[in-house]
Amino acid sequence: MIKREEDVDQGPYAVIMAPTRELAQQIEEEANKFGGPLGVRTVSVIGGLSREEQGFKLRMGCEIVIATPGRLVDVLENRYLVLNQCTYVILDEADKMLDMGFEPYVQNILSYMPVTNLKPDTEEAEDEKALLNNFYSKKKFRQ
Repeated sequence: MIKREEDVDQGPYAVIMAPTRELAQQIEEEANKFGGPLGVRTVSVIGGLSREEQGFKLRMGCEIVIATPGRLVDVLENRYLVLNQCTYVILDEADKMLDMGFEPYVQNILSYMPVTNLKPDTEEAEDEKALLNNFYSKKKFRQ
């Protein structure tokens, strides 16, 4: 069981984006199958459902957010969610998202992640010692 009351207000560790709410719901079902027994909490953030109810679930804390890009931007702009400790961003069917015109939404979502979560674009990114130091610190980067 994952205990993380101390950083529940810092947001999820991972965001999974899907182009459609149906796909997001399927991903949530599978994530709950595997993560539920381990205490990994997921919240689905999709259009067609109450934004307030989704906001309430987000405020209760979760490790993984599964969302459609449009609704995720909406909850970020309305401050229902922060991505202060989000380290993983997964784009399911990224090609379809690009075809559907979601690239600006994805770029906007990534802008909500703190710079400290960015992978360094220097030789440090390949330095084993630097990687180990990063692993043991709270400072993470996107990969």
